[in-house]
Amino acid sequence: MMRFRMFNNLVVLRSPIQKFRLPTLETWGLTSKIQDKHFLMLDYDKVDIDVVQDDVRNLQRNFNIGTCLLRISSLYNYKKTEVGSYHVYSFYKYDFEQVKRLLEHTRCDDSFKTGYRYQARCWVLRLGEKLDSNNHLVKPFTLLHSVLNQKHNGRQKIACKGLLELFELLDNIKLKQCFKRLDNTSIKDLEFIKYVTK
Repeated sequence: MMRFRMFNNLVVLRSPIQKFRLPTLETWGLTSKIQDKHFLMLDYDKVDIDVVQDDVRNLQRNFNIGTCLLRISSLYNYKKTEVGSYHVYSFYKYDFEQVKRLLEHTRCDDSFKTGYRYQARCWVLRLGEKLDSNNHLVKPFTLLHSVLNQKHNGRQKIACKGLLELFELLDNIKLKQCFKRLDNTSIKDLEFIKYVTK
């Protein structure tokens, strides 16, 4: 098998020959990495919101992932049913392998589960607008949908203060009150990247 670029397409030579359109839209996103840890992010494409909420409640019940933020990436009408693409953020920090295990208990996109990026070994979710090569807006950034609260039993884990502050600014909501214990991180400790997408 041989791969090469031609006119902004990826051409794969094998039998039969296949051609794939390369991503051309620029955007920026948040990585899962903060200091030497990661926080859990979930990416769902074209699913009913009940699937997302069921997965989050299962993780909250069985793995104590805490209160989560649910954001809408896109909404579609599919066979007269409204489905959407959603992003979920948990505010607790985990080791890389722990995040991989948590992802296995969800129905989020398989390409996201195994699609951690770059040598930094982290997952990325879009926060910025998608822009074409002429800097025209193609798709807006995600919007807040809801906060999925978890009632805590016993001792709470320590939440990532920097991540809470980021979404308080982006979505103009109060999140810190959902957590009793916060670490000493700030927005400056979060990692953002620019990348190309479809």
